[in-house]
This record gives sequence, structure tokens and C-alpha cells, in this order.
Amino acid sequence: MRYDTGVVGSEANLDPSTIAPGGALAKGAGNFDAAKFGGTFKFDLNAPITPEEQAQAYLETSFFDGDLAIRHAFGRVNLATVNVLAGTYWTTWADEGTIPKSITGDQSLPAGVNTQSGVAQLRFAIPTESGWVTSFAIQQPAPDIVAPGPIAMNNYEALHRYPDLAARIRYFDGDFFSLSCGGIVHIIGREGDLGDENFATGWGLTAATRFRTSECGGLMLGVVGGKGIAGSIFGLSDAVTADTSAGGGLEAVTSYGAYVGYQHQFAENVLSTVAYGFAHGGDTTVNLTTRTSQNVWANIIYQVNESFGYGFQYDYGDRNPVNGVYGDDHRFTLIVSVTMGHGNKVNGNAAAAAVSGDSADVGSLRDEIRQNVPAETGRSKFRRL
Repeated sequence: MRYDTGVVGSEANLDPSTIAPGGALAKGAGNFDAAKFGGTFKFDLNAPITPEEQAQAYLETSFFDGDLAIRHAFGRVNLATVNVLAGTYWTTWADEGTIPKSITGDQSLPAGVNTQSGVAQLRFAIPTESGWVTSFAIQQPAPDIVAPGPIAMNNYEALHRYPDLAARIRYFDGDFFSLSCGGIVHIIGREGDLGDENFATGWGLTAATRFRTSECGGLMLGVVGGKGIAGSIFGLSDAVTADTSAGGGLEAVTSYGAYVGYQHQFAENVLSTVAYGFAHGGDTTVNLTTRTSQNVWANIIYQVNESFGYGFQYDYGDRNPVNGVYGDDHRFTLIVSVTMGHGNKVNGNAAAAAVSGDSADVGSLRDEIRQNVPAETGRSKFRRL
């Protein structure tokens, strides 16, 4: 059940870039909704190749309001010292492990996160015994909103002629601490009515980390910035990635974001998270697109037993378009969760993991083994690569 004080285009999450500005555009503000149902089904098949090597086939679907969608679907295998992944998965240049926990799982993100799920890619990951993993990928191009050019380009077609090239280096200590840096190269293009084409090179850099502040507390934070990457930053879904340059060509627009979250486990079955994010879409001539957005949330999750849990969350988000017409929303959400199938638990402890939508191996700060799960648990030891 949820209640919104404003008008939000996204029902599954509070995406601040979809908040309607005030006045007539926010007509119908104030909405209670108890009819939506969400669910997730995961299929994780692992087959040993050798005692030290493993192949994996993974499928994850989400069900929301009658619509079934595939979130991740990939095959992964270890070849000597290289792990190869082909299919749709988290974007390679970001670190999904540093996302603050929401009661709607990874459908809700803080503004400024550059993590995307369901990105088609061919990824190569090179792990080391010291905890470092270097990854490279050829990816489906990120979405673009390109500003119209000169008169001949008033009706234009966005071009995605070249793949994105992404890379990341990540360190994980085997318990909770992680540190990663990543980058992406993204080619933006447009074609006008007369067949004339313009291209611009976009790029982005990101850094993210998570670490313990106490035995039961953890901090997560990250930053991202670059040119032409607004389509990869949460909170900038309608921001312009490239605009017309002074010479009539195409120029990538600068955008950036940052987020921070704190997670605390008060008891074995009680988890709480607060998070804040900010995103800036840069300067553009398109007035209705988002210039800045931000959101914040606080929640508490109670896992009654292995199969039943519930949580409450308060969200706030606001959006400032280029034309300066402000819009905001307060959201109050209550979720009841029933989880079936516990073969993927770690050490028998899935505290709050089912309600948060996260994997059991990252659901609890108190898990002694959070990654590199033994093969007999049914979880791939390459999951975090």
C-alpha cells in the first residue's frame, strides 16, 4: 500500500525525474494505491566444471501490476583465469553492491546512482586471490534524449550505432568492505530529415564504496560524473544527454550525481536504512527536462520468520526542470512480503533480505560469509563478479 502527495510517473519506485511540477500539471495529486502486487522469481542453475570451476545459468523475473518482465538473464562460465558473462545483467561500470536497501528492493534507487539492471552485454572479469576483480564489457548503448538541431533536424532520429565500452575494477574483502572505480565510453548520434548526421562522444567515471561503521552498521556511498551519460544516472531519466553545439553540431551535456546510505541492523530480524541522492542534468535548451533532482528515504524492515516479513518506508523526492517549475512528492509505503524457497540462504540467515528484494548473501550485516559462497549452497561463487 502506498500514498503519494504529488503525481509521480513511476509506480514501482519514486523516480524524482518523473514527478510532475506544481500547478495544472500536478492535477489529481494525492493518491492512495493498494491494488498493486509485486513478485520476483529467480532461477539459478550451477554446474561444476572442475572442483575449482563452475558454470552458471541465471534467470530473474519481476512481476508488477500484471506485467512480467525479465530483469536478468545470462550464462556465465569460468575459462582458466577469466570469467565470461553473456546476457542481460547489471551494467559493468557501476557497483550494485553499494546500493542502499529499500523495501522495494533494487527497483528503488537514490538519485545519483549510475547502476542499471538488465543491460545486454558481453563481459570479461579477471579475478585475483587477493580480492580484486577487473571487468571489461561491450554493452547495449545507454538511452539518449538528444536535443533537436537546426531547422533541418526538427524531426530527428537518435542513433545508437556503436556499443558502449565499460570497465570496472573492484576490491572486496570477503566480509563487507568493497571499493570500486569504473568508466564508460558512450557514442551519441542523431540524424535529421535530410540525412545529415551528428555524433558526440560521451564518457563517465564513477567511484563507490561500502564499509562497516560498527558490527551492525554499514555506510554506502558513491559519485558519478561525465558528459552524455544522463541516461545512465537515476533521477535524470528525461534529462538531455546531448545538445546542439555553437557550430550546429552535437555536444555531450555534463551531468553528475552522488548518493549516501546508512544501514543498521538493530536485531537479527530488524533492519533499517536511510539514504539520500542528488543528480544534476546540466544546461540545455530543452526547457521541460530535468536540471536537478533529489530523493531521500528512511525505512524499517521486520522479518518475522523465514517466510514472512513486512516493512514501512517514507520517501521524499523533488524535481527542478530547466524552466524552473518545481515539483515534489511525499510517499508512504507499507509492504508485506511472503518468501518461498530458501535454498539460496547463507548460514540460515536471510534477515530482511526477502523484504528488501536483495540477495540473501547481502541481506544481513552479521553474515560471516557474505560473498564467495560455497558451491553446495546453490549460489554461484562468481555472483559478485
